[in-house]
Amino acid sequence: MKKTTGKSKQRTSESRYISPSAPKDMDLNVGEEGYELSSYEARKTHAKALRQSDLILAQQFAVRRFQAHHGGDFEKLMQLRQQLARLLEAAIPEEGGREWFFYPRNRLLCAALAFIENTGNRRALSRSISDDLRASLRTEFDDIARSLDYPVLSQAYIDDDRLDQILAFLSRSTTFIDDLISRLNFFRYYSLFSMTSLVPGKTMYEHVFNASIGRMTLLAKVENLRHQIDPQSFWMFTQESRFDDHLSAVIDTACYEPRTLSSNIQIFSGSKNKISIDDVALKDQLVLVLPTASIPEKIDAVIHYLQKALLQELEKNLPGYDVTRESDFNHSLFLNQLHHTPFVLKSWGQLNQYLVAFWVYDVVQSSRKRPHQALEEIHLAIESMHDSLSINPDEKLFKMEPFTYDTIETYYLDVKRQIAPARNTRSPLDQFLCVSPDHILGAT
Repeated sequence: MKKTTGKSKQRTSESRYISPSAPKDMDLNVGEEGYELSSYEARKTHAKALRQSDLILAQQFAVRRFQAHHGGDFEKLMQLRQQLARLLEAAIPEEGGREWFFYPRNRLLCAALAFIENTGNRRALSRSISDDLRASLRTEFDDIARSLDYPVLSQAYIDDDRLDQILAFLSRSTTFIDDLISRLNFFRYYSLFSMTSLVPGKTMYEHVFNASIGRMTLLAKVENLRHQIDPQSFWMFTQESRFDDHLSAVIDTACYEPRTLSSNIQIFSGSKNKISIDDVALKDQLVLVLPTASIPEKIDAVIHYLQKALLQELEKNLPGYDVTRESDFNHSLFLNQLHHTPFVLKSWGQLNQYLVAFWVYDVVQSSRKRPHQALEEIHLAIESMHDSLSINPDEKLFKMEPFTYDTIETYYLDVKRQIAPARNTRSPLDQFLCVSPDHILGAT
């Protein structure tokens, strides 16, 4: 059953932003995006945000496929994550400033799940809780505390008893994690934390909408670029995204980044692996291993991964490191000219079609409503959101129009096919993520 209202029948989903405070002589016309990226920082921010949003879409498709096809495993892993989160929060005593836990909590949780995801750590945990394990996990937490300048996370506040409680819990979980990783290929491409970081479609759509019309507070680092980048990129850079449970888990940890997508290229970290050349240990270094007897596979994706890994190591080892400051490295091609082959997002005009489709899909799955009921409910909700723009005349300058019912239905069916493709059929998600041409994400 398809419904439309006379009011919105001819509307489209296109948006065009003209800032009420932009200089009158500012040239905003550049291709379909409609923006003159006049500064180096604006161009970099624009490209980074588009790539991040594209990778978030891929990761959100993957999480929903995990939930749809392996619901029991998904729920059990979610419960493990929630229990671990409670242990971590309790590890910071109130007098030490538990209120500080909110912002770094996802990084701590991501680090703790990565700790048990490491095969060597699981083997050690299955035997006993050793001083080496304590020191290793404490180092992970201290690195986060140092990079974020949060002294409340330091050794003085997470004592050995609390640390042992966390390690004991991880030890009891090793059998389940061993089984999960061995059975499902999701974890070849994404981490345990990634595969439990589901952001509701409604949350993403509303956040993009409200951020783009100026109802959210931009972070200081992009506030001065407000009139040079597409408003639909604002959602990546708001204070509100840092305080939303679901969005912050994805944005703050960059868990949307898939693992190295190559079968014959490897990256090793000297801080996590014992690496030496001619008996010289490489501790604070990254090592990229390229084959010379075969053609390197998906090298662009690997270099993107290397870029991210290097920046993380620099931020960890060089407190106060600023990627925007003047230096040859910060202006290098390595940091600024890498080509990203998109999953689905080639321009900002495509973003909302996937977010509204996720919204419909989530409502159908969680409430057991029939698709046409969810479509009608969300169509009316979106119309109401757009009608509310008249409350503030300036917001009308964004000239955003809602989707029609039929358009939402088309997007929903496309997303549903990618989450649950026909048996033995490779979807665009499989083609984007999986190294082998015959692999399907989620196959056992």
